[in-house]
Amino acid sequence: MRKSIKAKLIRHINKKEFWVSCFECNIETSHKIWSQVNVFKDFDVEDYGPIQGNEEYMIIQCNGCHEFSFCSESTSTEDCVPDDNGNFEYYVTTKLYPNRITGRPKMKDVIYLPYEIRVVYEETHSALCAGQRVLTGIGLRAIIESVCKDQKAKGTNLKIKIGDLVRKEFITNRSAKILQDLRFMGNKSAHEVKAHSTSTLKIALDIVEHLLKEIYILPKIAEDLNKKK
Repeated sequence: MRKSIKAKLIRHINKKEFWVSCFECNIETSHKIWSQVNVFKDFDVEDYGPIQGNEEYMIIQCNGCHEFSFCSESTSTEDCVPDDNGNFEYYVTTKLYPNRITGRPKMKDVIYLPYEIRVVYEETHSALCAGQRVLTGIGLRAIIESVCKDQKAKGTNLKIKIGDLVRKEFITNRSAKILQDLRFMGNKSAHEVKAHSTSTLKIALDIVEHLLKEIYILPKIAEDLNKKK
């Protein structure tokens, strides 16, 4: 296995560019590699045996928008499967910094959100992009809590407070039903440490963003337009 990994490393570090998600373009683009460092690891684990692997660290630049970011790729003898010819195929784990998911950029005009709500929203979005699914679920519930607090919704628990948002005409009954489902999802994450699927969390964040736009962002944009008129 050691020879297989080293051979893969030599071929890998000679590349000059590759395709990954760009946090500005919000699509996968070709990136130029400006600098890279390889670290080969070889150690023994007690009662298990030898483990080998490599980590590659790269400073990359998008060939479209020219933004710089950081990327790491790792392989290990613990993450490989044999092919039909008896050779080993190694899985490559890629991490990008800043974290991002293609097609899931941060909501525009977040500056219009109250500071406390903006902080919770941005941390929740970062958790989603970093693959922290439990924290994302908790963050979604925290956003709803923050909105209720900011709008001074009355009630002894979040369920009642969401109902009060309906009475104050901030949201519709249909929106309230969806928020109740998200509240339940957040409870599962917080109390049962349940990690919802990434696709489910992306949809849930879409719904929460719609709420934030409706209550905060669109009224501010409309106010700015009226001032310009």
